[in-house]
Amino acid sequence: MLPMVYKLVKRTVNEYNRFRGAEARARLLRVLGNTALVEFSGSFCYTCGFRDWLEDLTYTAMLLGLRARLIDYIELDDGLGGLKAISLFVFEK
Repeated sequence: MLPMVYKLVKRTVNEYNRFRGAEARARLLRVLGNTALVEFSGSFCYTCGFRDWLEDLTYTAMLLGLRARLIDYIELDDGLGGLKAISLFVFEK
């Protein structure tokens, strides 16, 4: 992935956290080519739908000029009675 696009993906994660950090936090785990692994954790608002919290990253990316698509995710127990997710996204400039 081009360094400029990598920076935009990182900025997307930071912006996501700025707006949603009280209930959900995203952490960029790895970028390979145009794909990124992002971990989500937090209390979430389950009435909104768990997947919606993950897909919100795509809307944040759009605001920064990137197209993003959630490909898949795995739900995991966070060990504290909550959930976390490891999510795979595809990003395009």
